[in-house]
Amino acid sequence: MTRNPADAEDVRQESFLKAMTRLEQFVGRPGENRDDLHAWVSRIATNASIDMLRKRRDGKLFSLEEPDGAGDETLGTNVTAPEDNPEQRCARREMRALMAQAITQLAPDLRQACLLRDVLQYSTQEVAQRLGISAMAVRLRLFRAHRRLREKLSGARSPAKQVQSRSATAHLALREEGRKREQSVPLASFAECACGD
Repeated sequence: MTRNPADAEDVRQESFLKAMTRLEQFVGRPGENRDDLHAWVSRIATNASIDMLRKRRDGKLFSLEEPDGAGDETLGTNVTAPEDNPEQRCARREMRALMAQAITQLAPDLRQACLLRDVLQYSTQEVAQRLGISAMAVRLRLFRAHRRLREKLSGARSPAKQVQSRSATAHLALREEGRKREQSVPLASFAECACGD
């Protein structure tokens, strides 16, 4: 009846939900043929299809492939895809995995507070009640958990920054050593440290 597979699927689900929630309204006698139940459910599906068609008729439907008038443009020309590109999805998936790994490495008391507040989204008061601590203690645990997560994730996200910080540390160590010996160190020895390699 709907002439659209997606609408037909919606009608089917709606029909079964209505049938299940209104099963007590079915007027069938014990021992009667099961065709009565089939007819009752079919009637619900037919009515749901008719309702769907009415909604479709009242609202205007446009095809995105329909020409817009000017040139080769269609209505869907300027519509952006709702999905991110594969690179963004992959990056988000990797970040979720890193976050989950970092949370599992937290101390148990910090992990509990973090999971209850940030993942399950309980209020601070609810977390305090569940853990049997004060709201201030919950905030303190969250602060510590977030700080540790930031430290772990900042190192995991940017290995280039780690390399740069190591080279800067090496640079400072060489300078300090040079001062101790009071010898001049040739500028060429610092060149590789300065480039971040």
